[in-house]
Order: sequence, then structure tokens, then C-alpha cells
Amino acid sequence: MNCRFDQEIDTIQQNLTNPTNSHSNKQKNYLYNLLNIQQPINKEHQKYSDNIKIQQQSNQSINDQHNRHSSKPRLSTMPNLEEVERIDRISNQFQQTMAKLEEVQEYNSTNNQDTYIKKVIIVQSKIRSFLMKRQYLNLKTQFQYRKRVLNELFITEQSYCQALTILINSYLKPLREQNKLISSSIIQQIFSNVEAIQQLSVDILEIFRKKQEQFNYYSLIADIQLQQHISFFKIYSIYLVNYQKAFSVQMKLKKENKQYKQFLDAIDKQNQGKTLESYFLILPVQRIPKYVLLFKDLLKNTSQDHPDYSNIKLVLEKFEQVANQNNKSMDSLLKNQKLFDLQKQYGNFVKILEQNRQFLREESLHMYFTKGAQIKPMIVYFLSDLILVTERDQTKSEHNFKTYIKLNHLSKCQQLPEMYKYKYLFQISGVDNSVIFVVQSQNSKKDMQEYINLVNQEIKELQDKKAERDKALQDMIPEKQKINQIDHISVSVQIIGTEDVIDATDKKFTQYIFEIDINNNITQKIYLRYSLFKKILQDVKMLFPKMKIPETKENSYFDRNESAVIDKRKIVMIEFLQILLNSQEFKENKTQNQPILVLLGLPENFYDLPAILVKQYRQSILGVGINFRASKKPTSGTVEFSQHSVSFSSNENSNFTTMFTQIGSPRDINKINEGQSNGLKFSDKKTEQTLCQTTKDPQTPVRGLRAASMKNVRKISATQLLAVESKGNSRQSSVVDKDFLNSIQVKIKVMVFLNFKQIEKEFFINKDTSAFSLMEEIATDIQLQSAYDFRLYYIDNTYLKPLDNDEKLWNFLVRFDEPFGLFKKSQKVPLYNGKLLQLRKHLFVSNKEETDYYTQDLVRLQLISYQLFDDISNLRLTLGPKDHILYTAFYLYLNGHKTIDPKRIPMNEIKKFLPPIAIKIISQDEWSNFLPTLVQNFHCQIVNEKQNQQQQIQSEYNLIDNQNDRFKNEQMTEIHFALLVFLNLLKSKKFFGVTKFSVKPDKDTMNKIIELSNNYWNKKKKQDKQLQNHNTENIKGISSLCLGIGYNSILILSSFISQFELLELNFDEIESISSLQTTLTIYLEDLTKQSGRQENNQNNKEKPCLKLETEKSYQIKQLIDEYFKLQMENHEQTDEFFEMK
Repeated sequence: MNCRFDQEIDTIQQNLTNPTNSHSNKQKNYLYNLLNIQQPINKEHQKYSDNIKIQQQSNQSINDQHNRHSSKPRLSTMPNLEEVERIDRISNQFQQTMAKLEEVQEYNSTNNQDTYIKKVIIVQSKIRSFLMKRQYLNLKTQFQYRKRVLNELFITEQSYCQALTILINSYLKPLREQNKLISSSIIQQIFSNVEAIQQLSVDILEIFRKKQEQFNYYSLIADIQLQQHISFFKIYSIYLVNYQKAFSVQMKLKKENKQYKQFLDAIDKQNQGKTLESYFLILPVQRIPKYVLLFKDLLKNTSQDHPDYSNIKLVLEKFEQVANQNNKSMDSLLKNQKLFDLQKQYGNFVKILEQNRQFLREESLHMYFTKGAQIKPMIVYFLSDLILVTERDQTKSEHNFKTYIKLNHLSKCQQLPEMYKYKYLFQISGVDNSVIFVVQSQNSKKDMQEYINLVNQEIKELQDKKAERDKALQDMIPEKQKINQIDHISVSVQIIGTEDVIDATDKKFTQYIFEIDINNNITQKIYLRYSLFKKILQDVKMLFPKMKIPETKENSYFDRNESAVIDKRKIVMIEFLQILLNSQEFKENKTQNQPILVLLGLPENFYDLPAILVKQYRQSILGVGINFRASKKPTSGTVEFSQHSVSFSSNENSNFTTMFTQIGSPRDINKINEGQSNGLKFSDKKTEQTLCQTTKDPQTPVRGLRAASMKNVRKISATQLLAVESKGNSRQSSVVDKDFLNSIQVKIKVMVFLNFKQIEKEFFINKDTSAFSLMEEIATDIQLQSAYDFRLYYIDNTYLKPLDNDEKLWNFLVRFDEPFGLFKKSQKVPLYNGKLLQLRKHLFVSNKEETDYYTQDLVRLQLISYQLFDDISNLRLTLGPKDHILYTAFYLYLNGHKTIDPKRIPMNEIKKFLPPIAIKIISQDEWSNFLPTLVQNFHCQIVNEKQNQQQQIQSEYNLIDNQNDRFKNEQMTEIHFALLVFLNLLKSKKFFGVTKFSVKPDKDTMNKIIELSNNYWNKKKKQDKQLQNHNTENIKGISSLCLGIGYNSILILSSFISQFELLELNFDEIESISSLQTTLTIYLEDLTKQSGRQENNQNNKEKPCLKLETEKSYQIKQLIDEYFKLQMENHEQTDEFFEMK
């Protein structure tokens, strides 16, 4: 006992002397700090340190004595008097030491707390300083731009006033003094009220001069003084109405009156060639549009809360009223004069005056510069086939040339997706370059669409002119009809999202997804990481040194994965791809463009795809199509399903014909087939015309998601097109040719739901194998008739990601090992990384369609059923206790349990199916009371259904032999009937087929959801009296919600296990969806607007939107797009059916 007690005392002493053996982490830290202090902070610390050292020395001497005494074994179990005294002394020392340690701890904690508070204050001050600086920078930018506009108003008004003074002093007054040249009435006809205009200009110039001298951020440019003078601008109307008559009189006099002409020539020489009719007389006509442009620019760069905003708006309206006095002929004259002015100013950089070129409009826009990733205000001149960009100069009335974009029939003007910093962007792609503009105005969306429509209208006219020239050329030289077909290939590039993915080496990176569109009827997605893009950029610079490539700026290490940086990269990559893929040099040089195309993830024969499309289209017309499972939607046929009958219908349609219904209506196909039966021949020209016609937008105006999806619903995937071409050439069932020796192949594994335990299948892939190609091979292997609603999922532990059809599997599943030994100089060896793919149902349509489809295909029935069983087992489907018992009964029945003893529930089997959390909430009595009865009832009903079905099949087989040939080899079994019943019960669940995602709304979005939810449920309660007692869930204070994506709507739930939705938004109620890195924004149609409100107020208001934070923003947006395209296809097929009827 004494030995044990001594050991405990020694342990206590050692804990004091050795901080690493301390019982408390805090004591250990304080002891460690005290014993290792080299320079004490203050005298108190020094005092405590000395005491600790003295105690350590005392303790060490006691330990030495103890060791000597304890060397001999003790026989007594009671301590003697000396030991008791020693124990008391040690205990006292221990208590004193602990007391001192507590004092030190309290002292340090107080100091640490003060230090912590000081640090917090410093951090807060820096954050506030940063926010203030950022706000100040925005205000500074607005201030500087307003100052530049005011400066230009002053400079241009000064030059305008000087020119009017010259007009009066050099022309008007001398002519009045010399009455012999022309009469006073003619002088009045030519010069009208120019003197009054000049006096008004003098007053306006003085106003602008004072504003410029006293200008600060809160200065009022359009104050009451300017507004009072604006009312006098009505005098311009007199001049504008008289201008055309004055011009004609002036030109007539110049031809007929020689003395008058000599007088003008003498003065023109003094004015350096500026003539009366071409320069001076038109100045007042040009000045009003200049006012409109400058005050528009000023309004764009003035915030709504600025005191001058309403003043500028009022002044702008007054100037626009005066400008509207110009009629069409005057407008044409002004535009022609503008072309001459632009040629004079910028003719050294680009030729402006060309035949048939017209001036359209002048606008102030912000141009995005890839180098530096910043926007700058520019003055943009829109011409019929040219976009001229100039920059405002603060010291001159003229603008500095910046760049120009030459338009042709292959040019593009398109809106870019919303970015982190900028919302409304559009890109204009010309012959050999492109520019990106950012619209920042009060009606940014409306203005941006107006610019896009303006440019696209001019591009359309250029295309029509090109088509007329080609037609004339073909008529003259028929044998050269197919020359330069590559000139008709137009490629557009659009960024559709980014997502964080894991590569084959388990490294996480940001993937940029682009959609490449060829001639508006062929589309393919490509997936790039920024490091690969930089490599491609360098290769292009080496191979095509003359190509104009956008400049990039390298980011520092700390800039990686920032949302703003990702947006910068997006814009650079869009601009580069647009220039590269439309470059004539790149298109024609096949030997050099092929390696670049492969790096981009595009096929080597990328520019041959339009010709392949025409070829396959003609083959589909002639009935030489290929049965293609991965994109073919099953035909519903006439299917009746009830408790007593199940029937199937075969689907023998050619896949390529089915695939082409995406770009051509069934009615068009039927007409073509009629033409074929009459012996008509189809030329390439007619085929191309048919393909072009099918891509036109419908005449019925649509909006919102429907309008966005109409653009893509009739396009065909390049991946599918090439798969059909490859399959047609090889005439083999497999998409991946295993005997192809020129391509390195790797064997991978795919999990398929054909039983409760997934079946593992092996397939070969190469660098070109896409998810769509492998899915076609899997569907062929397992005899799945149609896989349009299935996707391959990439599985890595808990990471489950659906793969797009165009994604290359090589990037996810193949890693390269370094060679070793004698083979070090050889190439790296590609190996399978062991990650699994899983074939899963991805899209769920309406319950009726789902029933029709899986009752036609037993493989589909198995895949869907066993996948849902797996979802229940892994808690992907949220169910209640009774539902778990019900589906457990199905599970046991399908595993051979026809009857179950209530006293012997097979819990071991149940544990293989249900998760532990579900088993815990179900009592043993519930298992015993419900499970045996359910299993027994299932068995009886399914046996009866099987007998009824066999009788029905036999009767149908006797009537229609050819329709039921498949039942000779494929009969419905009891398992199939059990799966049918299982699916029917599961479909009755409210949120069946809804894919759920976790999202985090911001504060404004949460308030908006609460408001919409109240309106939604109030409307539902009026329609259904049974919902009167339903109470809407209180979601205030909840940080995250559940977003559910269904076939035709978006659901917002309070959690994954909610039985009632907070809000349901149909696709028609959604205007658009924006996907950023970690933010999903759903823009809604204005659901709260009332008929009594004015449209102007609605246009100025921002559309309501829901901003949701989620890591799967791209995945959610793609799922919504797929559902909506599917819905659009169904609508089109229904419309065609009724039209044919």
C-alpha cells in the first residue's frame, strides 16, 4: 500500500516537473510556457518563475530521499510518522504550486482576453476600411466618369459655339451687308434662326463652364438653371424643319450664282476647307443627338439615389422630344454625314466609306478587357457591317480609336451567361476578332437585348446577301457548287457552367463546361481545366502566329478558385475559342488543327460534321437508319395496365429517324417519305434546305425557360451523330471497337441494377469514348430497349456525380504509371484507377408515361426497381416507419420469403436492406403484426395476377401473332409482377421522382420564399377545402432548405423529410436560371404584379429572384434544362399528332 502511495506521490511530482505528463492540457501549456521563458514579460512573471524553480529543486531532493528509502521492501501496510509528515509537506507544496499556477493562468487569461479584443478590433477596422474603400472606389469611378461626360459637354459645346460664331460672322453678317449677292428672304431661308441658337449655346456654355469649375460628387449638372434653359430648345424645331429647304436653296444658289459661289470659296479657304453646306449648316442638326447621347451616358453612370438623377432624366426627356422632330429623310442625311465624319476621324485605322455601308446608331457601352480583367467606358458606333469602338478623351472633343469588328455572314452576336461581378454581357464575334460589352444601365436587360437584335439583324442581311451571291454563282458554274463549303460553317461558343470535379488521380479541380454549336443544328459540350487551356493557348500561338489571340494575365497563387478569377477565365476562354474555331486559317489547315481539336475534346473531323449530318439525314429518309438505344425514347403505343392486365408493344423504329425528329417534325418526315414513294430524288441542296428550315424558331412567341429551350430542343448532339456514323461504318453492335489496334484501351467496371446486389460488368474504353457511347454499349449488352432517361454516374465513396453524354471517360477512370527498370524511357502506362461507374435512371417523367415505358421493357422494370430499393437502403428516399415495413415485405418476398413466422422475424435479412436508423424507430411488435400479413397477401395476389396475365397473353396471341412474338421467349414472372406492384405503390408517394438538393438561401431570398409560400398556400386553400387546416411550416431561422427538381416544376421544401412543399414553381413561372460557381439564381416571372400597375414601373423594377448557395449549381441547372427540353419535345409531338389528325 505504501509503495503504491509513494508511486502516486512521485507521479504527482513528476507531473509538476514534467509538463508533458500533465493531466490537463491547460496546465501542460502553462507549465510549458513558464519553464521555457527566456525573457520574462514582466516582474510578476519573473517572480512566479523563480518560485517554480525553487519548488522543483525541493521536490527533486525529496524524490532522491524517497528513492533511497524505497530501495528496501516494506512489510508494514501503515505509514510511519516520518512518511506522514513527508506526505503532508508534499501535499502542501502541491497545493501552493497549483494556487500559483491558477494565479498565473488567471493573469494570462486576462491579458489574452485583452489582446484578443484588440485583435478583433483591428480586424474589424480593417474589414470596415476595406468595405469603405470598395464603396469609395465605386463612387470614385462614377464621379470620374460623370466628370468626363461633363468635360465633353463643355468641350463640345465650346467648339459648337465657336463654329456657330464663325457661321454668323463669316457668312451671315457679310451676306446681309452685301445685299446684291442674295436677297434677305433667301438669307432667312438658308440661315433661319441660327443667331438665336448661337445665343442659347453661349448661355449653355457658361452653365457648363461653372459646373465644371465647381464640380464635386454631389454637384447637380442638370439643376434648375439648366432646366430653365431647356425650355428654350424649342427654337431648334424651327431650324430642323427648315433645314432641308435651306440645304436645297444653298446648293441651287451655288450652281446658278457665280458671285455667290466665289464669295463662298473665299471664305471656305479661310476656314480650312469647312464649307457652309457640308459643315456649318448641319451643326445645329447634329447637336441635339449629341445632347441625347451624352445625357444618356450621364444617366447610366449616375446612381438612382444621387440627387441629380431625376434632373438628368427630365433633361434627357426634353432633348429626346426635340430630337424626334427629325423625319426619316433628315435621319438619313444625318447618318450619311456621320459616315463622312467617322472617315475623317478614323480613316487612318479602318476604311469607313464603303459601298452600301450605313450608319445605324451611336451608343455608350462598357467594353471588357481580358488583359487586366476590367471594363472601360467606350463610345461604340454601330454600322451595317462594322462595329467601331472609340475611347473618350478628356482633353479633346474627339475620341481615340480603340478597335473595330468586321462583320460577315458567319459573325455572331450572343448574350453571355451571368458572371459573378457582371450580370448583362454580350459578345460580338467578327471576321478575325471579338469583343465583349457589359451593359450597366437602369434597364440593362432591355438595352442589351436591343443591341443584340440590332447586330443580329445586320448579320441576317449579310447572310441573305451571301446566299443570293452563292445561288447566282451556282447557276453560272454548277460544277463548282461544292467549292468552299467550309465557308458556310459558323461556330458559336457558350459557357454553360463550372463545377468542381475529381480527376483520375483524386485531385480536385475546377472544370469549365462549354457548349459548341455548329450552324445552329449540331451541338457538343467540351470540358476544360484552366491548365489545359493554357497549354492549348501556347500551342495555337506556335502553330498559328498570325491569329489574333486575346491577351491573358497570370494570377497569383492566392487568386486561385476565387469567383471573380473564375469569371475572368471564363471570358478569356470564350473569346479565345470563338476566335479559334471560326478562324479561316484554322479551318483550312487540317494537319495542324487536328491536335488542337483533340486537346479541346472535339472530334478530328469537327468541320465535317455538317456534311455527315446531311449524309445521315438522307440515309434515314431512305430507311437505312440504325437502331440506337442510348437516345431513343420508347414509344408509348397502346398500353393498358391495371391490376388484371399487362400488355407490351414492340418498338422497331429506326433510331436515326427517331433522333432526327429532334431537328425535324414528324410531319416533315412523312412528306419526305411520300416524296420517296413517288420516286422523287433528293439533292444535297434540298436536304440542306430542309435541315435549315427545321432549325427555325416557331412563329408563336414564347418566353422564359420555354424560349431558352426552343433554341436547343431541335439540335442534334455531335457525340450521337459520330456514334451513328461509327456504328454505321462498322455495322457492329459495340460502339467501342475492341479490335482497333491503333487505339490504347483500358478495361473498366460498370455497376448495373439487375438484382439487389449490383452486377459488375466490364467494358473497354479509349481516349475518345464518351459517356453516351459507353451507355449505348451497356444498353445493347443488357438488352435495354431505350436509355434516353438513364445516365452514367461516377462513384467515389460518397461522391456521386452524373456524367454528361459528351464527357470523356478517360479523364475520370484512367491514370498513368511511370515506367521503371529497363522500361524507363518508354511511355507512361495507362491503368484503370478502380473507380466505378453506375448506370442509373436520371429523369422521371409523368407517372402514366413511366408506367407505359417500364411495362414494355422488363429490363427497364428491373433497373428502376432495384435502383429504388438501393435508394431506400442508402436513405436517398425518405420514408416513414410504415413505408419501411411495406417495402421490406417486398424485399423479403423477392428474396424467396413466401411466408414469415411472426415469432421468427428474419432480422438478419432485414438488416441487409434497411439502414440502422430506420430499424431503430420500428418496434418488434410492429414487425410481428404487419410483416407476415403483408408478405402473405403479396404472394396470393401476385399468383392470381400471373394466371390472369397468361390467359390474356394467350388470347391476344391468337388474335395478333406478330405483335406478341416476344412473349415466346420473354414471359412475365412472379418477380416481375412484384416489381410492378412495388413501383405502383412507390409512385403514389407525393415526391416520387423528385431529385433533391440541399441549398442555403440568403436573407432576402428567405423572406421572398416566405412571402411566395404564403401566397401559394392561400391559393391552394381556396381551391381545396380539405387544406383549410394546413399550417405552413415556420422556416424563420432555418439556414438551409431542400430544393426538389421534378418533371415540370421546382419544389422548395423545409427539409428532405418534409411531407408538404413550401412552394411549387412551374417552369412557366420561371424566366431564367443562372448557375455560378456556388450560387444558383432562379429568376421568376413577376408573380405579384397586378393588372392595374403600369408597365413602365414594371420595366424599371428588377425581376424577383431566388439566390441559393449550393455546390451543385451546375448539376441542378442541367437537370432543369433536361426536364424542360423533354417537356418541349412531348409538347411538339402532341401538337404534331393533333395536326395530323
